[in-house]
Amino acid sequence: FPVSINSWLVDDDKGIKKLLCILVKNITMEKKIAQEKKILQEQLQTAQKMEAIGTLAGGIAHDFNNILGGIIGYAELAEDHTPDEFEKTHNDLKQILTACQRAKNLVSQILTFSRKDNITLKALDITDITKETLKLVEATIKQDIKIEFYISKYLLKINADATQIQQIILNLCTNAVHSMRGHGGILHLSLINIRLKNAFRFQNIYLEPGLYIRLIVKDSGHGMTPEIMNQIFDPYFTTKDVNEGTGLGLSVTLGIIKSYGGAIKTESVIGQGSTFTVLIPAIKSEFGYDDSKDVDIRGKNESILFIDDEKLFADAIKQHLVNLGYKIVFEQFSLKALEILKSKKYKFDLIIIDQSMPKMTGLQLAKEIMEINIEIPIILCTGFSEKISDNMAKIMGIKKIVKKPINKNELSYAIHSVLNKKDLI
Repeated sequence: FPVSINSWLVDDDKGIKKLLCILVKNITMEKKIAQEKKILQEQLQTAQKMEAIGTLAGGIAHDFNNILGGIIGYAELAEDHTPDEFEKTHNDLKQILTACQRAKNLVSQILTFSRKDNITLKALDITDITKETLKLVEATIKQDIKIEFYISKYLLKINADATQIQQIILNLCTNAVHSMRGHGGILHLSLINIRLKNAFRFQNIYLEPGLYIRLIVKDSGHGMTPEIMNQIFDPYFTTKDVNEGTGLGLSVTLGIIKSYGGAIKTESVIGQGSTFTVLIPAIKSEFGYDDSKDVDIRGKNESILFIDDEKLFADAIKQHLVNLGYKIVFEQFSLKALEILKSKKYKFDLIIIDQSMPKMTGLQLAKEIMEINIEIPIILCTGFSEKISDNMAKIMGIKKIVKKPINKNELSYAIHSVLNKKDLI
């Protein structure tokens, strides 16, 4: 059984150390209580997450209908064009692609938020997560509520879990939207870096000096009384109507922020609105930026083996890659691809494999490739529902995972990264 051990020396009346005392304590019960508390916290977060998904569902369905309406409309326009109206058809197809990308992003955001993976803390730039979450919120609000946001171009990273960060932002924003329901207003969000030069008392929590990111979510709603402000972080406290909320949102938000060593502060004025300010410790590193747009992603005649059983999709991607300057050998079946590799007829610089294929999955094929001692980097293409850990992928020789549906730019950047040994798993 687990124990805690404490020891100390006891002096006699002359100050000479005479006795060594050792206290051994059985801490089985403390361990059990701590484990049960952790399980309860996870259940609380899951329950609140499902509540938030329910809140968003109506708006998401409405947004999807709008997207599908756009796709159908432009597809019908393209169908009606005569063969010589190429420019009009091209424009309609561009609009369809834009709508499809919106639908893809919406699905990705929902699945990211609703996933049940274990919490994984890692260095995280929360810029994209914040923007994606705001899109989810935007899908649920009426036109009388406007969203304004500012995010520092050089936002520092924090040690956090992506889903938990999305949960924090979603909870604060949906509360802000609720407070403006009926009369409209402005939801303002900002994310910047700040430095605390001295220890700072922030809503009854002392924060150490250092670098932090500061998140502010502000609304122009009806505001809160001091009595309500004193209770908003209590579990199950809510000012919403029956069936509109459980009162878990801010309690869960506070728990996540405190677990990161951060703090949250609330200010409110009746009739003017409320402001929530969150401070989370930043990782002490240089300010970073995304320089991917400055990279030349064209190929240099590298040879790629592309394996995918969906021929229609594969033909389109193959043509894109040929246009970018790669030599492509396409195979529809895993077993035939393995035969090509064993024959050593071609010298490949890269292999792209679809995970979901009949008879042999992408991972199984990657394993077979390893067993015949072929050391060629692999990119694995997976669907949203397929969960493959980075560790498992590394073991199989996979250098990068890309999610379907894939557009040509995403795949081009992935290929460039792997061939140049940058940003690998």
